Amino acid sequence: MTFLKEQTDVFLQQWTAHKVDLNASSLVVDDLFLIVAVDESEVNASGCSIDKLYQFVKNVQQQLNIDLLDRLKVAFVNSENTISTTSLKEMENMIQSGRVDGELPVYDLTVTTLGEYSSRFRAPLKSTWLNRFQSV
Repeated sequence: MTFLKEQTDVFLQQWTAHKVDLNASSLVVDDLFLIVAVDESEVNASGCSIDKLYQFVKNVQQQLNIDLLDRLKVAFVNSENTISTTSLKEMENMIQSGRVDGELPVYDLTVTTLGEYSSRFRAPLKSTWLNRFQSV
C-alpha cells in the first residue's frame, strides 16, 4: 500500500478547489482504507474537487486491481482478530441470525470529520448505523 499512499500524496499536493490549493493529507489504515482529510478552515472542498478525488481513486483502483469505493461492503474484526469484509446483505443476515452481536468491532465508513474518525471509525456495531439491523 506504499504505492497508494505515495500516489495519493502526489495527487493531494496539486489538489485544488476553484484554483485554490487544498490543505489535505492522507492515511492508509490497515492496508484496507484510504482516508483523505481536508482542512476546510480556509478553503472548502468543492463538488469539482471532490469529483477529481473520486476520479483519482478510480484510476488508482484500476492500477492496483483493488476496490476502494464499494459502499456495499462492511469491514469488521473477526474472531481471529483480523479484519474481514462481507457484503452489507450478508452482514445484515449475520446480525439478524445472531451470528454476531452489538459488540462486534466494525469500521464505520460514515465518518466525515477527523474527530469522528478518531472516536468512532472502529466501533462496536451497536454504536454504528449497522445497529438498525438488530432486533429490538
